[in-house]
Amino acid sequence: EYEWWRGLVRDVMAETGALPAFGDRFDAYFAAQFEAFAGPEVWAFYDDVLPAFDALRGMGVAIGVVSNWDGRLHRLAASTFLGSYADAIVTSADAGYRKPHGAPFRMALSRLGADAEEAVF
Repeated sequence: EYEWWRGLVRDVMAETGALPAFGDRFDAYFAAQFEAFAGPEVWAFYDDVLPAFDALRGMGVAIGVVSNWDGRLHRLAASTFLGSYADAIVTSADAGYRKPHGAPFRMALSRLGADAEEAVF
């Protein structure tokens, strides 16, 4: 995951002409950015997310998160309220496929012990 993101950021910066300005500091810059995006400080939830989760939890509905993200989402979830609400979190990195491929959804269903006919995504 780290090397994939590093390559993508390097390629984008090279294509836009920004890479030369970093000189030999790109790797340190990227490491700091990669770590920063794993923390809750750079992310925000919409105001209606927590009330929606509370309402779903009140109805006894299991909550799953299926995301085209990497393994850092698990650490991020653990440091926010998401970790206490989500009964299952599946990333594309976990499933080995990106949405809309069915693998992440099937993995979430399996972890939730639910059938597709019982789920809303």
